[in-house]
Amino acid sequence: MSSAADSPDGMALQSHYSLRWNNHQTHILQAFEALLHAEILVDVTLVCAETSLRAHKVVLSACR
Repeated sequence: MSSAADSPDGMALQSHYSLRWNNHQTHILQAFEALLHAEILVDVTLVCAETSLRAHKVVLSACR
């Protein structure tokens, strides 16, 4: 980290970073699928007639 004393005019030096994640969508879908199959963080069961479906509250709340 830089301090104000590090630059000649007493102003703090700033750094800029660019973070890219080209396969974000693929990765997040694979992660949610793995969690679902392992039944980790599966905290909701949807039921309709005789069919039930385990789901994540986070995913359901994003679909409103």
